[in-house]
Amino acid sequence: MANTYQLISSNVFTTAAASFTFSSIPATYTDLVIRYSTRASVAGTTRSYRITMNGSATGYSWTYMNGNGASTDSAIGTSLAFDLALNQNGDTTTANTFTNGELYFASYASSTFKVMSSDTANENNATTAFRNVVANLWQDTSAITSITIANPTDNIMSGSSFYLYGIKNS
Repeated sequence: MANTYQLISSNVFTTAAASFTFSSIPATYTDLVIRYSTRASVAGTTRSYRITMNGSATGYSWTYMNGNGASTDSAIGTSLAFDLALNQNGDTTTANTFTNGELYFASYASSTFKVMSSDTANENNATTAFRNVVANLWQDTSAITSITIANPTDNIMSGSSFYLYGIKNS
């Protein structure tokens, strides 16, 4: 069976903002995908966004693996949201370089706990560039109808983009 991607919504930032929400997500697809290119407005080489579903602040857990070309690390944990799922370049990385990645929400409309994976590459045109993979679990059986992406410490910079796709098996 071939998968068919259908654009549901997009957000391309023309000014900096702290957060945004994909809302009114229809339950007519098998899975959801968010593809993004983003950068933070705070000093540093990498920053995390906070991802929440349906406005819920509970039931999130994650496992991540990270590498930067010189070292690796991994961890497991719980938090108020998926804090490590979406990393981004900070404002002290090479000018005009953006982080690229994908968030994949499997069976988002089912009545089971929700699984989300993320795959991120932070380019820096320098000796340190980050690569991170995260497995996430939201312990809620509600269909995902909204996804909020927030930067709790600063802003998502102008030029950043997020595209939400629905996937149907055809």
